[in-house]
Parts: sequence; structure tokens; C-alpha cells
Amino acid sequence: MSKFLKKIAGITGWLIVVFRLKAERIVGYYNTMTINNPTGEAFVSGKVLLQYPKHITVGRNSYINGGQLIASPNAYIKIGDDCLLSYNVHLRTDMHLYRERDVLIREQGSKEADIIIGNDVWIGYGAQIFGGVTLGDGCVVGAGAIITKDVMPYQVIVGSTTMRNIGERE
Repeated sequence: MSKFLKKIAGITGWLIVVFRLKAERIVGYYNTMTINNPTGEAFVSGKVLLQYPKHITVGRNSYINGGQLIASPNAYIKIGDDCLLSYNVHLRTDMHLYRERDVLIREQGSKEADIIIGNDVWIGYGAQIFGGVTLGDGCVVGAGAIITKDVMPYQVIVGSTTMRNIGERE
């Protein structure tokens, strides 16, 4: 997308959609808008990148303050009611596999899994949530946290949910 179009989107708050037919996906840049849902409204402030927006649902009264919600062809992002996502939060449903030592990483494929965020969840600045994760109701994810495993309801998580030795593989 050209710098001119990005600048126009930033000034006007318009929606810009880029079609990539080979990947059958829509990438949308949204800036200051409301998302209408059957149960109410969710609010987006700042730049939010959505990939496969039909695979993304946002509950009522939830607030997204910029970041990336990257769904994939076979996985969904579901955000509950009354959630707060701080600026620069990154949710991604697909990831590369890393299992075999004698095979290049780019040749090992990828996997897709849903991200489910419960109600009344607060996700801090720059947090990253990966596919296959469920965040329980009322949990808090600290700024910069990297979440690769489920978080129980009303739990506070900071840092990383993955504690693995370097070189360890699934």
C-alpha cells in the first residue's frame, strides 16, 4: 500500500482494504471506527490491521487500541465482551512448525489454531498472543507478555507463558 493511502487513512479514519486474490484474504487497515455486532458495539482506536476479518469476532463494549489481529484461513479470533486491548497488541492464529533438525524451517510447514479471549480481559501494550491460546474471563496480560499457552480465569500473566530451554523442540 502506498504511503499516500496510509496517510489518507490516518487523517480521515477511512477503511482501506487491499485484496490479495491468490491468498484469498482481505487485509484491512482500520483507524478510529466502531465495529457493529448483533449484541452491541466494539470500538477501534488507532491503526488496527485485520487479516481474514470474517474470521474475527469482537464482543460488545470491547476496545481495541491499535495492533494486529491476524486470523488465518482455517482459524478464528474470538474476543469476548468488555475486553481492553492496548496499543500494539498482536494476535496471530498461525505459526511455523519447528520439529526436525535436518529440515529447513521454511519447509516444515505451519499450523493454525483459534485464539479465544474471554469476557472482561485486559491485554497490555505490545503483548503477543499465539494460536491455540484461550484467555479465561477476567484475566490480565501484562505489557510485552508472550502468551503461547492457556491462561486461567482471573489470572495475571507477565513475561512469557513458555519456559523452555534453548534447543528444546515440541
